[in-house]
Amino acid sequence: MSVNVYLTSKIRESEDFDTDKKGTPCFCGLRLSQNEGRFFVGLNSLTAGVDEKLKPFVEEISFNEMVNNAPMRQFGVYRASDIEAEVEGLQFNKESYKISMRGKMEDMPAMLALYRQIRAGTIQPEESWSDEQLTQPRAKTEAELAEALGELEKLNDTAVSLKISREMAKTTLRLIRKGLENRWLVRAGPLLEMVDAAMLGI
Repeated sequence: MSVNVYLTSKIRESEDFDTDKKGTPCFCGLRLSQNEGRFFVGLNSLTAGVDEKLKPFVEEISFNEMVNNAPMRQFGVYRASDIEAEVEGLQFNKESYKISMRGKMEDMPAMLALYRQIRAGTIQPEESWSDEQLTQPRAKTEAELAEALGELEKLNDTAVSLKISREMAKTTLRLIRKGLENRWLVRAGPLLEMVDAAMLGI
């Protein structure tokens, strides 16, 4: 686990800022490390307290941990209490993953809570990196799906209307046939054939 407390450049202006015999920057007897021109001190964990003399100069807290030989978690971005954490895989060890997050000094309890949720598997990522990439933007895909569903509903309505129309036509033809049979027993032969053919065609 790596917890770094990054300090503002104003610490150089403090009377307590100095360098030791080896040229290492120090503050009130604490040796300061540097990363890309930024001063920082390391902590053992997120529960470790920041030195009171350093607090006025604290700019950011960074947290990184490589988790080995533990249940895997979905890769992606996790969020809770305005804290954002990234979980990503490691190229050199496919059975491990890395958790990283940043925040202010007052965010350390929330960072610890989010870290524990990820380790316990009680939180899902808001942005998953484990899913297969879509061939087109999600918004476009959803719009096309909505359009297709609309067309399907129209087809279903049309099919229902056609079914009703067919049943009504069959009923009408049955009534006509019955009337022909009752009224024109002899001369209705050709008309009856036409009605029968019409009923078969529906």
